[in-house]
Amino acid sequence: MSKFYYSILFVMFLSINGTTQNTWDLIYTDMQTSCATSSCHSNAAASSLDLEGNGATAQQDVYNNLVGTIPTNSFASGLGYKRVYPGDPYKSSLFRKVCDDLDDFVQLDPAEGGIMPPAGGLEAKQKELIRQWILFGAPATGTVVDTAIISDYYNGNGVDGVPNPINAPDEGDGYQIKLGPFFMEPLDEVEYFLKYKIENADTIEIHKVDVDLGQLYSHHFITYRFRNQGESGQSAGVPNNYNEGLRLDNAHNDVTFVTANQESSTIDLPDGTSFRWLPQTVLDLNTHYINYDQNKVLKAENYINIYTQESGNAVQLMETDLYVNPSIAIPATGQDIQFTANIVGTSADKAYYWMITSHTHQLGQDFDVYLADSQGNADNQIFDAEYLYGDPSGIFIGYDYQHPPVRYWEYPFLEVQKNIGFVQVATYNNNTGQMVFWGDTSDDEMMITMAMYVNDTTGLGNFENTNVPSPHKQSNFQLIPNPANDFVIISGIHTAPFNIHIINVLGEIVLKQNLYSNKELIETSSLIAGVYFYSIESRTFSQSGKLIIR
Repeated sequence: MSKFYYSILFVMFLSINGTTQNTWDLIYTDMQTSCATSSCHSNAAASSLDLEGNGATAQQDVYNNLVGTIPTNSFASGLGYKRVYPGDPYKSSLFRKVCDDLDDFVQLDPAEGGIMPPAGGLEAKQKELIRQWILFGAPATGTVVDTAIISDYYNGNGVDGVPNPINAPDEGDGYQIKLGPFFMEPLDEVEYFLKYKIENADTIEIHKVDVDLGQLYSHHFITYRFRNQGESGQSAGVPNNYNEGLRLDNAHNDVTFVTANQESSTIDLPDGTSFRWLPQTVLDLNTHYINYDQNKVLKAENYINIYTQESGNAVQLMETDLYVNPSIAIPATGQDIQFTANIVGTSADKAYYWMITSHTHQLGQDFDVYLADSQGNADNQIFDAEYLYGDPSGIFIGYDYQHPPVRYWEYPFLEVQKNIGFVQVATYNNNTGQMVFWGDTSDDEMMITMAMYVNDTTGLGNFENTNVPSPHKQSNFQLIPNPANDFVIISGIHTAPFNIHIINVLGEIVLKQNLYSNKELIETSSLIAGVYFYSIESRTFSQSGKLIIR
């Protein structure tokens, strides 16, 4: 789906009553009924917050009283909340006060006061309208959310992208960021970016990042970081160039890469290493969702756990890079075609790689990474996305563009001379009938190698645990290959017997099979090409996911 289509959706929405109306107009009208009463928040009430306004400028007055203003509640203001914090409903006292039982992520502290309105009075759809307005930047004009979609979801025609979110870190160990939710029509696709202010007064170290994408609908989640003052000549004001709230435009020229997830997973850095975030770090969070359901509204969201430690605990900083080759133009020949690109730095220094993985879209057939020789040619293969854990000497599993393997190296990691570097080779097969180029949507293509490394290993030998993550830190299992043609097998399950159900997008079970080993073949040749969902269950285990049949 094109970005033009997204833009049309973004500005042409219907209100709950079926008429086009500014989102802020709808919220102001609701406030006059439920909040601006004589005993609460009218302009004549004793409350310090006037939600009624006065005269011809009444609505603008209320907007000015809310958006970007510091709450009078000292507890809320001490946490950096605003009455309305554009782009972040969870730091917005207005939403926190009305949320009540809409979302367990909001736990109102007694010091913030009670819920509002005191006797209830706001429907879930009205609360959600406030959250969506804030999430999209709290503009004074414009329609930022389709209220008909909200109504559809809350009337029971909805599905949750993350039905069982991960628990937040324990107090003192870190914190949880929530992006969303935003709502998507059936068969819709969208990619958003969200500027998120950490508001850390001091430098902090990050030793683990845990991202929950759900299991069916999220295409990827990437965490970027806006460059701080003094980094690559950037000024501290760079994030101010980007709008608050969910946006369609990206910020690739002003950010550095932190982590990328193509499925729910934990990135647990080796002991002695960490990411380092300077004071007042601002992240740019990138979420890409596809609603595969033909009938239901998708509630799309992501949860990100950031685990911190005191600055100075790490002896080496973990660096992250995306090595991108946007110069791909894939002809519709129906034949495999390869693209090759060198990954090379300018210095003769060495780097020590801990992790490498890859990324393509649906036309991808294979992805390989080689160490280069002194002439820049592919020499020693170090990564093959068709093999388990990306190890070319390991077990062949076939290529799954949605769940590419991640290869890790034990301490002292993989030594690479920067000015010689790597060679990345991606294979595609285009049978769409038209040329396909680099682009953001799932109908476009990408060629990316992702890597994490340190520039020095001094001191890391003093730590006992600098080995690769154990497999259980990844998903418990996967169907391979995925996309599939005639068969799949299950990788990663150790509890048998179990059964598998494959379900089409209409909710119909099209295949079921009892299995006594995760090495048994599951015949899929009878299934027509398309998107399916699967569930695997045993007496002690259950999990579900998405399966593509080609």
